[in-house]
Amino acid sequence: MNDGRLHEISAPAEFTAEGPFEIELVNRGESVHAHLHFDDELSQVASLSETNHYVEAGDTRAVPVKVRPNVDGVGGRLKVVTGYGAERQFVSVTVESEGRESTVEVDESLSEPPDPDDDPELDVLAAIGDVSMPVLTAGFAVVVLALLVGAVVESLVLLVASGIALGALGTVAALSQYHPSTD
Repeated sequence: MNDGRLHEISAPAEFTAEGPFEIELVNRGESVHAHLHFDDELSQVASLSETNHYVEAGDTRAVPVKVRPNVDGVGGRLKVVTGYGAERQFVSVTVESEGRESTVEVDESLSEPPDPDDDPELDVLAAIGDVSMPVLTAGFAVVVLALLVGAVVESLVLLVASGIALGALGTVAALSQYHPSTD
């Protein structure tokens, strides 16, 4: 900025970034206010914490630009404005993924069926299947007793909690029938 005359802007016509980047405001003259703005397309993937920047005479200011992860080939324009709108310049910006390949490698393991021992849902069912009938019976007896006490003392909280516990025990009983223990 201010290279040949007051509020002059010298910027490249285009820029490609891989991931987050910085806009460097280099002031070669008098102190200046600069306004930075991304168009609609670029603002979908890139953002600035501040858009207005004051740069002292002869100073350089780095403005960090955050970029959404996993963005590839998104482009737009950065508008740089000085002199309260008197001078403006546009830079075409393309954002590429940071060090990320755009291809996906597929190996032979995808053609094999999954191992049922690695299925977490089956692990849960196996754990539930290990619940013995005496444990379920004792659980039902405790919940029914809690329901009776809740009804006698007219405690809505105890009744609701007992109902939930009863439903949970019923689910465990049903699932244990679905996946019986392998004793």
